[in-house]
Amino acid sequence: MAITDKYLACTPSVSNSYNSCGTITRSSLKSITPAQLLSVFQDGSGNYRDMVSILKNTFELKLCGIKTNGIYDWLMSSAAPKGDMINKKNISSTESYIEPFILGKQKSLINDDYWAISTGFATGSYTPGVTGPLTSVAGGTRVVRVISRTGIDVANEWFVPKHKVHIFGRDSGTGNAQRGQWRIVASAANTGSAYIDILLATENAGSTTNYDATPTYGVLIIGTNDVADWESWCNNRPALNPNRLVPFFFHTSRQALCVDSFYKEFLARAMEVNPLFEVFGDVPLAERNRQIGERAQREWVNSFFWGKPLANQTISTYTSLDQILSVNGQLMGYRANAVGVYEQMKNCGRIVDRQNQQLYLRNFFNDIYQVVRARETSGIPNRSVDVYTDTETAELFKRGMIAYYNAQSGGLLRYNAPIEDGNIEGSLQEMGFWATSYKIDYPAGVTLNIITHPFFDDMLSASKTEDAVGTGVNKGTTGRFLWVLDLGKGASIYPGIIGSSRVSTTVDQIDLLRKVNSSYSCVISNPTRDLTLSSMTWTVVVECPAANLIYENFTADVPNAVDVI
Repeated sequence: MAITDKYLACTPSVSNSYNSCGTITRSSLKSITPAQLLSVFQDGSGNYRDMVSILKNTFELKLCGIKTNGIYDWLMSSAAPKGDMINKKNISSTESYIEPFILGKQKSLINDDYWAISTGFATGSYTPGVTGPLTSVAGGTRVVRVISRTGIDVANEWFVPKHKVHIFGRDSGTGNAQRGQWRIVASAANTGSAYIDILLATENAGSTTNYDATPTYGVLIIGTNDVADWESWCNNRPALNPNRLVPFFFHTSRQALCVDSFYKEFLARAMEVNPLFEVFGDVPLAERNRQIGERAQREWVNSFFWGKPLANQTISTYTSLDQILSVNGQLMGYRANAVGVYEQMKNCGRIVDRQNQQLYLRNFFNDIYQVVRARETSGIPNRSVDVYTDTETAELFKRGMIAYYNAQSGGLLRYNAPIEDGNIEGSLQEMGFWATSYKIDYPAGVTLNIITHPFFDDMLSASKTEDAVGTGVNKGTTGRFLWVLDLGKGASIYPGIIGSSRVSTTVDQIDLLRKVNSSYSCVISNPTRDLTLSSMTWTVVVECPAANLIYENFTADVPNAVDVI
């Protein structure tokens, strides 16, 4: 950006063409010429820029432009050291490399109470070994095929003979509820363990309750068995190990600050003799370093949420990743990406994409129930649920909640102060957070905290701008989120810090160069560079995806507060 451009209104002075690490400064700044000095003091018309008396009577404006206030500090406050979890792999008696992941033990939820019926068969239309895995249908009146919605291992041992099952459904014609009871005769899982076929005998003849004699869908739960002491029966039920190892891949982020001696010399001289250059020409080194540091933090936050794995980034195929070699060619490891929150949630089916449709509050509350139950089982506080979003979506959500309360009370708003604004810790307010809390009837006893932060506002604003460019309508749907995330100290989502390094050095010193290169024997001085290199090796840990949820891509309409879709 040319210096004359500094005076354009609404054009923030945030960039310059000065490289602090060599290049231009080395060739032109050791001895500045009169012509070069004039170019610093004069504009393109020959007018002198050095107008100290006028500048003293002007005022300094605040920063012009948008400062992206990342939530780096908030996320890093919950960072946990994980350096002791790295694994080394020996490849010879003297050499080894570091595996690009750490393994975390995760305890899975064992929910074998509810099974889904995907289809059903009359015994006369079921050919054993052809229609399904059952070897016989003798002694039964119906076959149902069930699957697990909760990731339970599919095995026929779950459904042992003489146990009762209860099937819940609804008559498609009358809408009447249907409650059936059956006895298990036999069961078998298919070869791929995708489903289980259960041969059932009806036990509904003595009941006055409506039931479906030919169920093809519904919820199935398991009851007790009926075995007398004089009968032979010793079927054992499965016992699952809830523990599993989950890989969290990591990578190293590097930051470099480089300043050469000629640059520092020129900068000091220019700022000393030219007050205008001090303000507009370039920034002091401390300010330059601050900007570089803040930019690195913003970039890290972006990767924390949005990082994606590389191809072959799995435990079994990671050796196909790019090799990380030391300067002398030794294999040190394999290059992987830290996988962000969104990707981990997507892999676990915890993303609800509204596909540019309206948000329905009751559907959202239904999904919050699953989050609450998962947090309860995992030992995570679950009566107060934080939901992160942008300010505009928070305002629309508030209008939807007012409609929700109005519908709940029949227009009387019987709730006693159901909405509380700003009840968030003072230190978090200083970091840009603000919250509005809502008491909801379902799940029972739960308070939703809608928390806003400029990080999410900036994302929505950028999306609205691009929507307006691409479609002419600035809805910003793709940048609209409700992040139901367990963040903060002691939470289940946090950065895992594998390690960090920092080194400061001065390179190209003439005394050292003379020792390794005879060409410098007769040289008095040489331009040096001050280098500060820092790095952080990190990963993203999502301990319990089921305890978190992301809603995305919904319209800028007030949420529907009454209906369920």
